[in-house]
Amino acid sequence: MIICRYIDLKDIDVVNPSAAGKILLQQIVNELKLDLHLDRIKYDIHERPYFANNGFDFNISHSEDKVVCCGTLTGRVGVDIEKVKRINLTDYTDYFSAEEWQKIDNANDPTSQFYNYWTRKEAVLKADGTGWLAESHMMDVQRETVEFNGKKYHLSAIDIGIDYQSHIAAEVQQPINLLELKH
Repeated sequence: MIICRYIDLKDIDVVNPSAAGKILLQQIVNELKLDLHLDRIKYDIHERPYFANNGFDFNISHSEDKVVCCGTLTGRVGVDIEKVKRINLTDYTDYFSAEEWQKIDNANDPTSQFYNYWTRKEAVLKADGTGWLAESHMMDVQRETVEFNGKKYHLSAIDIGIDYQSHIAAEVQQPINLLELKH
């Protein structure tokens, strides 16, 4: 199971998204009854955080006032959240395949379709651990299962709130336990 917790910074006394992400991570570690301490987080060569010598994987993302953290004991996980806002979409054509870009361009709401694909790509790249160093235009995220760097990732949309797009990418398809934390 993927445990996914999110928080709206407007609902708590913490204004730093990084600190809020650690609060969410600690919540997941506690729920899973893991003997892990946040001061023991390590970072790989791509700056992806992890705990050494255990099967727990996690990922954190934030945008505007929302912060989300997902963790699992089965495989790798990546999460991305983005506040949907007007941007110059043509600045991002290099990140998408021709087919993806055509679907963005022809969508009823191109901005929403852009963020749908963008959060899918970023979730996969974060699960894989390569981040945006990889050539994202080579990754087709139009289906619920994506092959990237010789691995399969299962994509799931999560509803974090109005005007937000968010996706989880997981190596192992599994149920998602999503909960908003409020103080």
